[in-house]
Amino acid sequence: MNRQLAQILSYAFHPGVMPTLGLFLLLQGDNYLKYSIGATTKNFLYLIIFLNTYLFPALIVLIMRYRNAISSLQLIDRKERVIPMAVASFFYLLTYLLIKKLTLPGVLSDMFFGLALSVFAVFFITLRYKISAHMTGIGGLIGAFVGFQVLFGAQLAPWVVLLVLVWGVIGTARLKLEAHSNGQIVAGSMLGFTCIFFSILAGLG
Repeated sequence: MNRQLAQILSYAFHPGVMPTLGLFLLLQGDNYLKYSIGATTKNFLYLIIFLNTYLFPALIVLIMRYRNAISSLQLIDRKERVIPMAVASFFYLLTYLLIKKLTLPGVLSDMFFGLALSVFAVFFITLRYKISAHMTGIGGLIGAFVGFQVLFGAQLAPWVVLLVLVWGVIGTARLKLEAHSNGQIVAGSMLGFTCIFFSILAGLG
């Protein structure tokens, strides 16, 4: 994998994309979520999740770059990640609270509680250490699908296999860009998986 491809993959599988992608894939499967949420509600969910978990945080990063508050959009420097992660934490918490107030299956609020928890954890870890937000994102997505599989017996195994392959591709890309060490890749993956998997199983939301 060359650096250009690694950069493209890092943008394509940005951690902010994972919540929208995950919800979309879950609602395509033959499971009770697909049939318990109406089309209008689905579209509203896609909108608020995309805005809050990707677009708004990304705009803040773009503004910071324009004002030279950060040296690059890749946020390679750990210290430059602190404010963007704080902003992301706020928007992810807001997303969870909005979903909690809607009349939706409780497991969705469980999933987004775990998601918000993982982002807050990345923020606090970033104050002292560097951890891969990309791997936290894909690890959390895998955790969500495994959680649904265990809890409801949903036929999600093919998706889990595909997501594990994507996990490998993203991890390879981040290493190729020298954005993270092996330890940071593993730590991010475990953090994302653990937060969302156990949040779904324990009904924490």
